[in-house]
Amino acid sequence: PRLPLRAAQQGPAGPPPVLLGDELAKALDVGVGDLVRWTALGFGGGRPHFSYQSLRVTGTFHVGFSEFDRSWAVTDREVVVARLGASGTAADPEAAAGMIEIRLADARRAPELASQVQAIVGDSYLVTEWQALNDRLFGALRLQQRMLFLVLSLIVVVSTFHVASTLIVAARERTRE
Repeated sequence: PRLPLRAAQQGPAGPPPVLLGDELAKALDVGVGDLVRWTALGFGGGRPHFSYQSLRVTGTFHVGFSEFDRSWAVTDREVVVARLGASGTAADPEAAAGMIEIRLADARRAPELASQVQAIVGDSYLVTEWQALNDRLFGALRLQQRMLFLVLSLIVVVSTFHVASTLIVAARERTRE
């Protein structure tokens, strides 16, 4: 969903606006109108240092993906570029922030194309394909599949013993008759 960040902006005198994931806002115990402090880690002069920026919460969002809802904040690109440029994380402040998504006709080719894109853009960019981004989800699904197989196997084994024992008891009773 498109986030209404521009419509919720403060005036030039106030702190820049930020939208928080709804779970993040609950964890921080903040609401609309509250101030939050964003901390950016920079590496200038061979040493790490921190840069701070106060932002005003103008709303929350819910995308339905827990990892985003509990850890993401959205603000104007200019705010991020100014802070990262000032903290020394990038020589070119315009290259300091941003994300590009590529939609593929065949999603199964993502790992192959990710390596090709990484070769083109070089080591200065992080290229991540959708399978790596959702690795935890796929791991949980694999575990669920294995556990379901184990439980169903146990059910089949127990029911097989039950049927076999019933047949054996019935056969012995008839033998006596």
